[in-house]
Amino acid sequence: MPLRLEPTFRDALAAADRPLIGMWLSTGTALNAEICAGSGIDWLLIDMEHGPNTVVSVQQQLQVIAAYRVPTIVRVPVNDAVIIKQVLDTGAQNLLVPMVGSATEAQAAVAAVRYPPEGVRGVGSGLARSGRWGRVAGYVPNASETISLLVQIESADAVDAAADIAAVDGVDGVLVGPADLAASMGLPGQQSHPDVLAAV
Repeated sequence: MPLRLEPTFRDALAAADRPLIGMWLSTGTALNAEICAGSGIDWLLIDMEHGPNTVVSVQQQLQVIAAYRVPTIVRVPVNDAVIIKQVLDTGAQNLLVPMVGSATEAQAAVAAVRYPPEGVRGVGSGLARSGRWGRVAGYVPNASETISLLVQIESADAVDAAADIAAVDGVDGVLVGPADLAASMGLPGQQSHPDVLAAV
């Protein structure tokens, strides 16, 4: 079985000759995920931070989306190596880690998606969908080739550290979260405030 199982978001961005249009999946249902995957959309995002998604529902959605080969990002609820490991084991290849406020936190996210010695991801691919239960030859030593990591900047302090966060080796993209950013600036619910727009 080939190592690269699905296109990564990093690959999709590199190949794009136009802006890519995506959709967020927040219902936790495989049926909705399949409907969206067949819509012609460029990418999907399964939201575990603010949606009722679990590790099980993420895996089910990834299974139905796989038939459509749509790059699918999973936003984990927190920058936690255990949760990240579980989500990667479901077969997720593209992660968005929220609330990354410093280069150190970005480095922790990178470490969580990589196996030792480059990172701290626990090796369980023989028991998991990520390595197709041991059927993907060379999965463990080459898994980082199949993973795109995006981090989310969502506070005024993170904006100040944005260049350092983006420069971390292994971070493939940065997304600004304007709602939490506005709240951190004392402007909750005011994402279009000029100060928030300037920060974005």
